[in-house]
Amino acid sequence: MLVCRLPPDRKVFCLSARRGCTAGWRDRELGCFDAYIYSMGKLHFDRTDYSIVVKNRAPLPNSWRWEIYRAGRSSPIEQSSVYFHSVATANRAGKEALRQLLDKLKV
Repeated sequence: MLVCRLPPDRKVFCLSARRGCTAGWRDRELGCFDAYIYSMGKLHFDRTDYSIVVKNRAPLPNSWRWEIYRAGRSSPIEQSSVYFHSVATANRAGKEALRQLLDKLKV
């Protein structure tokens, strides 16, 4: 039996067809979901949930680009529109882009 443990101020909705939720709130048609809990409020991330990665994505001479990832996602949330000559220059530009993104998100 699945036991959903949530803070009392959170509201959730269910997505899977699994039955038998003991959380007290249950969608009669979909049942209680066991893998995904979506908050109806704002998701909270901190600065350590974001990272910069430099990848080789094109042929020489300008083959490097930075990508910003957030925890829980396999695809980048942002990436450079230009390619860089070296890993070091792409890394510097990526760190600056990450700093700007975190400032904009107020994380």
